Amino acid sequence: MVRTGYEQMVAHRVDDLYATTAKDDGTVVQVTDEAITIAYKNGTSKSIQLGRRFGTVAGTMFPHNVVTPLKAGDKFKVGEPIAYNTNYFQIDPLNPKFLLMKTGILAKTALLESTDTLEDSSVISERLANKLGTKITKVRDIVVTFDQKLHSLVKVGQKLEADDILCTIEDAVTADNELFDENSIDTLRLLGSQTPRAKYEGLVEKVEVFYNGDLEDMSESIRAVAVAADKARTKFAKGMNKTVLTGQVDSSLRIGGNPLNLDSMAIRVYITSNIGTGVGDKGVFANQMKTIFGRVMSGENRTESGEDLDAIFGYTSISNRIVLSPDLIGTTTTLLKVIAKQAVKVYKGS
Repeated sequence: MVRTGYEQMVAHRVDDLYATTAKDDGTVVQVTDEAITIAYKNGTSKSIQLGRRFGTVAGTMFPHNVVTPLKAGDKFKVGEPIAYNTNYFQIDPLNPKFLLMKTGILAKTALLESTDTLEDSSVISERLANKLGTKITKVRDIVVTFDQKLHSLVKVGQKLEADDILCTIEDAVTADNELFDENSIDTLRLLGSQTPRAKYEGLVEKVEVFYNGDLEDMSESIRAVAVAADKARTKFAKGMNKTVLTGQVDSSLRIGGNPLNLDSMAIRVYITSNIGTGVGDKGVFANQMKTIFGRVMSGENRTESGEDLDAIFGYTSISNRIVLSPDLIGTTTTLLKVIAKQAVKVYKGS
């Protein structure tokens, strides 16, 4: 891929959701699943959250994955990478001391004038549509009261279909079963249980719990969920060197626009799905030419030489912008791919 050099600069100008570079020489103090803690030679220290993080833009939640190339005890120099978001950055293979911004992917593009390329429109293949896809996270909120029982709550890492049950909620009248025989209990459970559905297909990536009230007032199953969630919060807070907080809140917390009442618990389930690129989505060719995908090609689409065709774009759209970069990028990238193959052959002695 043709590089300009600026792809190495972006990592130094974003916040820690995207990338973190060293502001001074220093040492890695600790690396956990939750965070990396570093100490600079000037005496200051900093913790950066690692793992899955969630950001919201225009009402849509997107998952982010932040990793570190370092381990405890490693030393680093000013400007070197500390952590980075794998969706947007990667280690420079030519210089591991730098991060590269992922500006896009290589796509074999045919320049062709047709109804598909009218008014800067374009066509992409199914293969390219999958490569250009993204992940979005949907949140399902479950509200229960302390006197209810909770069974079979989904776990992190569990794959769900839209109709799958997130948990079974048993009402208070059936939770205390000393007054009923087994047949009556089964009937009451069937009538009184609630089974909220996932509504979305995807992977459970996080289960977050908030409760308004005291642990002592909860049923055994509700308390077990609260205690497990508080342990996870404690582990995360210690990894980030922050004050440990529990999931206990007051009625000022609103779930779905409604306040969380006293002696109630809100369980928030994060479900992440893969969304492919489709008709009507926007894209950019050669870093500057905006387009809208008007069609996704199905079946086999190849060039005359037998290479897979990824996209079709109009040369008129390039000419109207009076730019040369698409020609330079296309020819140079093609040449680099040929040279790379020949270099590998020479290296292997074939």
